[in-house]
Amino acid sequence: MKKSIIVFLIISSAFCCMVTALAGSIPEDLLGSDDALVFFGKVISYDGDIRILPTQTVKGDIKIEKELSYDEACPMGRFSIKKGKTYLFGYFDNNNPLYVFLTSSTDVNTLKILNKSGGGQEERMQSYLNKGDFSRAEAARILKTSPNSETALPNAESHSSSRFYILLGISIFIAIFISVAFIIFKKSLRPPKNI
Repeated sequence: MKKSIIVFLIISSAFCCMVTALAGSIPEDLLGSDDALVFFGKVISYDGDIRILPTQTVKGDIKIEKELSYDEACPMGRFSIKKGKTYLFGYFDNNNPLYVFLTSSTDVNTLKILNKSGGGQEERMQSYLNKGDFSRAEAARILKTSPNSETALPNAESHSSSRFYILLGISIFIAIFISVAFIIFKKSLRPPKNI
């Protein structure tokens, strides 16, 4: 019985590590989601929640110079968000924070993302911006939502593979959990050994 519990704990720990590793798909999710917002903006205030004045749209329906407010901001890298500074922002929905990138400029073709955390997400975000992937994704999004568009273009780069791996990991975890539970249940049904 103790061995089964130990095996179960090891497998659960491995699953937790796997989910953490798959959580780093922010650039791909921003690129692949038609609902995602990517824009430059100036921070008006930041004290728990954050208020921003958008200055330049990269992707999504953003009104320039119309103040936005978010409950939570998450710096992508090693820096502190400061009032009055312009940053690159990425946003999915109310279930996620506003992601904040510190950049060298607002020119998406040449900008560098500064003070990187070393996890690789900032590098990929910079690469997608510099190569024009976000511009193509925005053009495809606009074409899909255009009332004159009869055919929809495929997204700039389909990044559904990260979702596939998450679902695969969850499926494997469920299968292992059921197997371990079955083994524990089966062992509990055995009659005790006579000594």
